[in-house]
Amino acid sequence: MRIGIVRFFDPRGFGFLQPNDGSEEIFFHASQLPGERGKRFINDGTAVSFEIGAHQGRAVAKNVRPLPTEDGGTDGPQ
Repeated sequence: MRIGIVRFFDPRGFGFLQPNDGSEEIFFHASQLPGERGKRFINDGTAVSFEIGAHQGRAVAKNVRPLPTEDGGTDGPQ
């Protein structure tokens, strides 16, 4: 499991993560977020855990999950 920050999320259903290890940003699709189809959203700047997978020969983030915040909640799907 890797850790990173949501750099950008477009409500159309895709975004980019910046891994904490300094590697290149990585694409993710909204289908990799928790929640019901059509209701998946995550805020820019949210800390997340994720795995690296491949799609059409390119690295992509899979199983993107918001990490708990200091108050015990998440900045993820509402």
